[in-house]
Amino acid sequence: MKKVKLHNNIFIVARKSKQMKKLDYYIQMPDNKEFYMFTRNYSKVCYDICKAGTPVNKVIGEKTRNEAVMKLVKYLRFTMPYFAEEFALKIAA
Repeated sequence: MKKVKLHNNIFIVARKSKQMKKLDYYIQMPDNKEFYMFTRNYSKVCYDICKAGTPVNKVIGEKTRNEAVMKLVKYLRFTMPYFAEEFALKIAA
C-alpha cells in the first residue's frame, strides 16, 4: 500500500448524516469545492475533530487511544491513494 501525503490546504470535513448515528465525510479543496468521500458510524470525538475542517495530513497522523479515531485513521490511510487519484489531489513532495 502506497502512503500519500497531501498539501496542507486540503481538508476533511465531517457532517451529521440524515441517517441515524452516521457521519458523512467530505474532502474540501482550496477553492471550497467539496467531494463526498464516505459515511461511517457516528463518534463524537471524530465529529469534533473534523466538523470545522481539518487538514487531511493532521487527521492521518492523529495518535490517540480512542478506538473510533484509530479506525478512521486506518480507513483514511487505506483509501487516500484512491482519493488522491480520483480527485486529482496535489501530493506533497
